[in-house]
Amino acid sequence: MDTKMLDISGLPMFYRGPFKIWNVFNKQNKGYRTVHWLLEEPLVYGRRLDISGVTVPALSRTLISSGIVTLRELMNVAGSDFSMAEDLAAHIGLRSMRVVNQLLHYWRSALASEERVQLMDYQRTETGPAEDEPFPQLNIAPDLDGCAGPLLECRSEGEMDF
Repeated sequence: MDTKMLDISGLPMFYRGPFKIWNVFNKQNKGYRTVHWLLEEPLVYGRRLDISGVTVPALSRTLISSGIVTLRELMNVAGSDFSMAEDLAAHIGLRSMRVVNQLLHYWRSALASEERVQLMDYQRTETGPAEDEPFPQLNIAPDLDGCAGPLLECRSEGEMDF
């Protein structure tokens, strides 16, 4: 999640520190080998499936209050093909089927075709995802946007002045 979007003002200083440090880095997920971690992908707070503000104001708050914050929870209500719009509308309390269909379309299009196939296969099989699946590999690098100085100037392509 994009922890910059979290309101940590209510946390004690001890717990704010890790969030502040984590915000200094760019994080990139290397992808999922199985469906286990894909199902845990968050729908709120700035991850790639977060479509807050695209169509519905306060969508994050609506999803959180209805208990749908991961792809697994969305799939349990809307199905693996995101076709059960009526069920999702009833669950989150939206009356407009047009808006609910737009939300489902955005989520469907945010997934890669391989991920959609993984979800369909998961839905068809009776076995659950591998619980012992290791956490996906992350690339973590310092976020140097807006930083300047003699130590950060490049001399040639890929080479930094130290």
